[in-house]
Amino acid sequence: MVNVGIAYLKAVREGVTVPYAILSHRWRTGEILFADVQDREIANSYATRSKRGYNKLRDCCRIVLKQWLNHVWIDTCCIDKSSSAELSEAINSMYKYYTDAQFCITYLDDVADDAPKDSFLEGAVWFSRGWTLQELIASRDLRYYSEGWTYLGSKKKLLFETSRASGVTESILSDPSGLSNVCVSEKMSWAARRTTKRAEDQAYALMGIFGVNMPPLYGEGAENAFRRLQLEIIATTPDHTIFAWDAVSASGDMLAPGVSHFRNGDDSTVKVSVGVTKMQNVITSCNVYVQSMRQMLRHE
Repeated sequence: MVNVGIAYLKAVREGVTVPYAILSHRWRTGEILFADVQDREIANSYATRSKRGYNKLRDCCRIVLKQWLNHVWIDTCCIDKSSSAELSEAINSMYKYYTDAQFCITYLDDVADDAPKDSFLEGAVWFSRGWTLQELIASRDLRYYSEGWTYLGSKKKLLFETSRASGVTESILSDPSGLSNVCVSEKMSWAARRTTKRAEDQAYALMGIFGVNMPPLYGEGAENAFRRLQLEIIATTPDHTIFAWDAVSASGDMLAPGVSHFRNGDDSTVKVSVGVTKMQNVITSCNVYVQSMRQMLRHE
């Protein structure tokens, strides 16, 4: 956690729960990283203060402090990416981090302070990024801020506009506990037009929404990562709409090569084009494969 009064990392003892805010934003060059906020001396150094992301950190902390909180969690500087174990834990816990936060500061750095209230969300690039989907859904109290840190409104107050910009239904934005009642293909459709900087993150960014866990393996490629995600989903749900994807130009595999193939997943006319018996055989085979993969990864 970042201590907002002094803008450096403060370890929270295991088992101790402190109220905190959380930041959702687009990563830019010059972000403040884990190594930059290890202690007061480094955090206050010229090298740290001169980075482009320092003002973002400072202004975020100011907002949190005004809400009488002492801690904020920021992905750029609260994850030690030099530790593969810590990175894996953070990626698998990300949805919970946003759920547990008191409120989420959503920084829209491409939205002007005087942007029209009824349309500013639709033009925000934040809605096109892969990781921000789960941050949007998981956050109980999400608040939008402009490039100059002007408060623009909340997810709750701008429910219709948020739904229109994200494609996520108002009912889920209001109460994400209903996620389990939404079919797989519709949830996939929410992410189908979003992009990530690292190819594998298109799959990893969806784990929280589907309630599954798997170790991130950067370098495995987008298709392998998305295949693993689908196998984990199949192992936890009997929802056959995972096979209801656009197979145009695909290789004939029953699993989609990427989330973009679910662009029409929210269309009730989409039909699963395989027989029930064949589908159940595939699900059984996938479950066996997932269990063997989990066993193998445990022993590595």
